Amino acid sequence: FISSLLYAVPAYEINFVKGNIAQKKQAVIDAADQDDVTLAVKAIDFCLEEHPLLGDDPDLLNLIQTAVQTVGTDPQKGQLPGLSEKLVAVFKSFQTESIRVLVLERITFFPSDSSVLLINSFVSDSAFQKQAMSPVILKAISSLGKIGNSSSFSLLFAIDLDEIWPAYEKQIEYSLGMLANSCEKEILTSYESSTIDKKIRIIEIIAKNENISSNIKGDVAQIALSESISNTGNSSTDQIPLQL
Repeated sequence: FISSLLYAVPAYEINFVKGNIAQKKQAVIDAADQDDVTLAVKAIDFCLEEHPLLGDDPDLLNLIQTAVQTVGTDPQKGQLPGLSEKLVAVFKSFQTESIRVLVLERITFFPSDSSVLLINSFVSDSAFQKQAMSPVILKAISSLGKIGNSSSFSLLFAIDLDEIWPAYEKQIEYSLGMLANSCEKEILTSYESSTIDKKIRIIEIIAKNENISSNIKGDVAQIALSESISNTGNSSTDQIPLQL
């Protein structure tokens, strides 16, 4: 009876338990060929547990890369609860650029509040430290455009206004544009609290962004017009361009 149970266990599961790191990687691949992603999740747990000891060991990096790739991109296809949190832990633990880019890509398919908070914090810290743009930062900005919240929008808007990464303005504005239509309050608050130079810049950003609704553009224009009339006593001013 016991021997029959052993035979019922897929060989790749046995190989994962008994094998070295390279053999565990192959077991994950074999399991994926059978549409079984549970072994990939076990591999992620294994890598997280052993990383403090092994560090960026090449075999461990190969295993974590294979495991993260194997969890796939379909949230409805056999993914386990807590996967997003595991991916967050991988991002925090592993500093290898290619691993972090891959993790960010997968997080967009399995988002959670903690993963959005992680990406917000990473982008915010990178901007504050004025780090040079990197593939990881760029992927993080792109990810926020897909799964970000109002805090993500405010962060990207501030980065754009402060011209932290001016050469990547297009990518930043695309991501903030994807979030803008649910963040009108943040846009108006930012506009009303800004200096005249920043207000002009805000109008320019909003005007050229095709993803931002005409309603929001109109509301900003209305506020700008009201301010112009209030400040000059008439509507003819060249201080703030109102063409939205």
